[in-house]
Amino acid sequence: MPQVLADNEEVVFDEGIPAAPSTIYELLLGAFAERRRAMTSFIVDGKDFINNEDLPDQFKNIEAKSITHAELTMRLSIQFLNMLSSFENQISAYQVNLLVTPWSEVFKRTDDFISKIQPFADLVDNIVPFAQSYEPKWAEDIFKIATSQAEQLNRILQCFENADPAGLSDEIADNFLPLFTSAISLFESSIIPDLKERKIEDEKNYLT
Repeated sequence: MPQVLADNEEVVFDEGIPAAPSTIYELLLGAFAERRRAMTSFIVDGKDFINNEDLPDQFKNIEAKSITHAELTMRLSIQFLNMLSSFENQISAYQVNLLVTPWSEVFKRTDDFISKIQPFADLVDNIVPFAQSYEPKWAEDIFKIATSQAEQLNRILQCFENADPAGLSDEIADNFLPLFTSAISLFESSIIPDLKERKIEDEKNYLT
């Protein structure tokens, strides 16, 4: 007899267990979403098919795991914040060196600079969908930061295109780094504490 478990609880289907794992995948995905949860694993007979790729036609045992949207978002946010622990010092040093480094060398390292600032972009991109879906008190603040970040990245790229080291240095010092500081402050003072509270509340509701 096939068995389906979701977060260690046996799943009972109104019309019997579907024969196709792909059908079960979609049903559980929807059920988790209704409870503000994200599926983290979908194990079919010992193999994880979380990306719903090449699912088998039949099965003996399926076990799915999930976490709350708040917890998933919090985990990713903390991961990016840890990656950004030395960001301000690195970008400040880069900004200072801009004016004493030949532009040809700066231009060659454009990709290196983009890779340095990518975790900051990822941090903001990760939180915006949650803010749009759940409308927390800090939503407007993160939307403003996201808009400013996009505008500043565009100006930074224009400085590279225009071979303008002075303009690039000013943009980083006057706008980009202060925005980064504001964003980190918002995460530490409001976003992460709120996500922690939501995680606890969602888990309580899930267990009752």
